[in-house]
Amino acid sequence: MKFYDSASQRNPVRLKDERTVENSALQKKIVKQIEVWFLCLIIGFILTSYFLQYYFGNFNLLQDEFLINKMDSENWVELSVLTTFKKLQKLSSDFKVIVEAVEKSCSQLIECHEDGQKIRRNPRIPWRRDHTLWKRDLRERSLVMVSGEE
Repeated sequence: MKFYDSASQRNPVRLKDERTVENSALQKKIVKQIEVWFLCLIIGFILTSYFLQYYFGNFNLLQDEFLINKMDSENWVELSVLTTFKKLQKLSSDFKVIVEAVEKSCSQLIECHEDGQKIRRNPRIPWRRDHTLWKRDLRERSLVMVSGEE
């Protein structure tokens, strides 16, 4: 069907079928939802990896009695233990997502067990399991300044 615009009777204007317009709007909405979902997935991987790197990082690991006590003799920690942490719970409690986040991470700090149920700090990046010496050294090297009244 051809219609002509009012300015000149020579330029035909095609009118879109209403169904085409609805389908186009639906397609745009679906694409937008996929983009948002994909972005959330990427952010979830990044944050999951970030929190795990924090938990197994030098500063936290040497002070975290709970995490140290949950390690086995080879320093593996069950994912079921890690998914009890509130920050990680908010992101995902799905083991597959956590393992995938660790595997896709550029960091070499953490590694996954082959069964996909445990993770640990990379043994090639050493840390002192006997952290009592570290705490004592830290106290000896620390200086506390207190402002007092004269």
